Amino acid sequence: MKKIWLSLIIITSVIIIMASCTPDSPSSTYSVTYLGVDGGVITTHVVKEGKNDVPPSEGELPVNEEFYWSLTEDGDIFDFSTPITEDIVLYPISKTKRVNVDFFYYEDAKPITSKLCKTGSKVSVSDLGFDDKIYSAKFYEIETDKEFNSSLSYSEEGYKLTCKIYSDKLSISEDCAVKGTDSLRARKGSYTLSIPRYLNETKVKAIDNEAFSAKEGEKSYSFTKLILPDTLTSIGEKAFMNCKELVEVTLPHGVSVLSDSIFEGCISLKMFSCNNEVASIGKNAFKDCSNLASVTLSNNLKSIGDYAFTSCISLPKIFIPSSVSSIGEDAFYDCRIMKEIIIDGDLLSLPGAAWGGNEMYYTDKGARGCKDYHFSIKNLEGEELYSN
Repeated sequence: MKKIWLSLIIITSVIIIMASCTPDSPSSTYSVTYLGVDGGVITTHVVKEGKNDVPPSEGELPVNEEFYWSLTEDGDIFDFSTPITEDIVLYPISKTKRVNVDFFYYEDAKPITSKLCKTGSKVSVSDLGFDDKIYSAKFYEIETDKEFNSSLSYSEEGYKLTCKIYSDKLSISEDCAVKGTDSLRARKGSYTLSIPRYLNETKVKAIDNEAFSAKEGEKSYSFTKLILPDTLTSIGEKAFMNCKELVEVTLPHGVSVLSDSIFEGCISLKMFSCNNEVASIGKNAFKDCSNLASVTLSNNLKSIGDYAFTSCISLPKIFIPSSVSSIGEDAFYDCRIMKEIIIDGDLLSLPGAAWGGNEMYYTDKGARGCKDYHFSIKNLEGEELYSN
């Protein structure tokens, strides 16, 4: 038995010694093969697994040839920041077959984006990330040997494409206010509504009253995210009232008033942050936003209207900046889980805000009144100034 154990120990020791003497396995490498226009190999680079390659230098290329590189004979340009994990072949695309196109909104001086496009290809506004089922534009052919109209011009740096954005799902009035159409209301499924800066060759300056609202019994618009252009200066009353699928809103600078009932009944809205230009929040602005759990108010906010946050039943606390000079009746009525109102400055004596009385919170409306819920008002240092 002792001999058997001794033999096993010797064999194990030999294996361990042999393993320790075996050199480390070299890391995997892959080849990146570059083809010429005739299909022959120009050069081959050996690249370690997970590393990225660099395109051939001038010395490796045929004289007077400049190429982009693609994984197919006439495909998209290869991204040289991509890690190499297998052998690949890259096809040459002469730089004369690709042109740089700067995309501009109608009448804008600064491009939205720039893209490297094939000559002879068709380019539309949908290439810019817009939903082409909402927006449409003429298709423009990018050719190097034709004259262009005013919408597509050529310069030494490339091409300028001016996007004149049209839509059968949005309309714009003479006073530059946008609103939705029955065609957009009928659209099924969730989507992002990104309103452009220009529509039908007109700069978008306003969202119309009741532009995307739904009345009782009427189908609501089903967009879940709303992106508004920086050209906006006003949003009308009830503009997004009862947009029941809306979860996220990005409010642009330039809008200083949140109109009455602007987001009333937006039951899925979860978070909202005012830009620092918002000076007033209108009556019923966020009424019945039952999922609203976080609100950041502007440091320049002056007034909060009647019933502004009534029945925001998921809002646990709110910070009110010292700039506020009036708070309307029932502004936070039926905020059932609200435990703290934090104030900056001496706001206890605000006109129109009795802080627990009949003006800010009705106390005579039965089980829904704030007398049935405990909340406290604190200053920035955490000192309790009031509790009900």
